Amino acid sequence: MFKDIKEIKDIQFKNFKLCNSSREMFSGCSSLETLDFSSFNTDEINDMYRMFSGCSELKSLNIPSFNTYKSNNNNFIFCNCINLNINKEFFDKKSFDCCDEENPYFIEEKNICVKECSTTEYKNLILDYNICSKECPENTLIYNSKCVNECPENTHKIDDENICEDDIEENISKDNTKNDENSYSKNYDIDKNIIEETSKNDDEERDDEHNDEEFYEDSSENFIEKKEKNKNKLIIFIFIIVFHFLLIIFFILVLIIKKKYKDEIKTSKLENSSKNNHQNDQIKENDLNINNQISQENNKNNNIQNNLIQTDQTLKSEENNLKFNEQQKDMNILNE
Repeated sequence: MFKDIKEIKDIQFKNFKLCNSSREMFSGCSSLETLDFSSFNTDEINDMYRMFSGCSELKSLNIPSFNTYKSNNNNFIFCNCINLNINKEFFDKKSFDCCDEENPYFIEEKNICVKECSTTEYKNLILDYNICSKECPENTLIYNSKCVNECPENTHKIDDENICEDDIEENISKDNTKNDENSYSKNYDIDKNIIEETSKNDDEERDDEHNDEEFYEDSSENFIEKKEKNKNKLIIFIFIIVFHFLLIIFFILVLIIKKKYKDEIKTSKLENSSKNNHQNDQIKENDLNINNQISQENNKNNNIQNNLIQTDQTLKSEENNLKFNEQQKDMNILNE
């Protein structure tokens, strides 16, 4: 319902009742500080898994009617609620854990469970919550990589630091002033053994730190290599897609140009054929005109010839008439 809403700081409920489940209801509300459950009815809830998990700023809960008896799953209800002030007697131990028994310690920043805090960069263990952290909460101290409210016995707080340190050296100096030489030698041996053990522990811690650093360096290098490989694969994949896309565009353009070229050839052929037809029509028309002109000339020539023939005939007839007239005249003369 309110999961992973990081901005919310305060919630109040009035006559609010859930039926079956409040699973992860406020999980991840890292800014939530107070909740008023005075009218919140939880009698019928059977699953409260990680209900307030990750509410690291939650300080108080008003829970007079907060009933978990019918809930079958109360695991990790208050996981990482490191600032919560609540009576833990009303809840199971697992309600304040974040992980199971096999990997009991929780790293919030990575959201993983580990066997030991000391094998990671989050070396400080927040007691009661089994949380590994780089830094302890406010108003707490660090003792043997554990976050405590006050320094244990035989320890003291280092000035200007939130760290508790053992009082071994002071006890030894006091014992040296009280005991004789034998006790001094014994204490010296004890101190030497303690120093050797602490040096061994320090060496082991350094080796663990070194191994941890190498592990994280290797893991980071592997992560970077995988990231680079994935990046290269992605680039190659994108290049292949772009190449195929451009190839498709190229083929489409080729088809378009080819079609356009064919259309142009077709239109040019049509235009040429129309021009040729027009020219043929013109030639035919010219031929007809020429033939008409020739026929007209022929007709003219025929007319001329006919006229000549007629004139020739008329001349001949006139000549014959003249001859006949002359003969008549001669005959008349002779008769006279």
